Amino acid sequence: MLKFIKPKNKEGKLKLTFQKSGKLGFSAPCNQEFDLENNRFASFAVDDYENVFIKVSNKKEVDSFLIAKAGLYYYTNIRANISDFNLKLGDSVIFDLTSNKDGFYKMEKRFYTPRINKRNNKIKQITFVSTY
Repeated sequence: MLKFIKPKNKEGKLKLTFQKSGKLGFSAPCNQEFDLENNRFASFAVDDYENVFIKVSNKKEVDSFLIAKAGLYYYTNIRANISDFNLKLGDSVIFDLTSNKDGFYKMEKRFYTPRINKRNNKIKQITFVSTY
């Protein structure tokens, strides 16, 4: 007898995008996974190996970042703390999130470079250049 495997996440991957403005944007699947409508605070932690973790909560803590909303888009501003994430303004980075214990998610960093269409100078494709 066959047993069908149900998809765990129909929308896509859990990921955060670091924007050139210093904001960290949440993907649509993150909105659902973290229930960002009700959980509006993010805490970040670093382990001994310099891995970065995120935990989203509905409680404001001393070390938590406010998650703001613009339309349907959720983000948190980490501009003042980008060195803690080993980033600099202008970096093009996506963090893939993998579940961990105690409600923390590991943020796995990927750098990417946009490919520009030479005719009209618009982004045509995004190429991932390395994974961390």
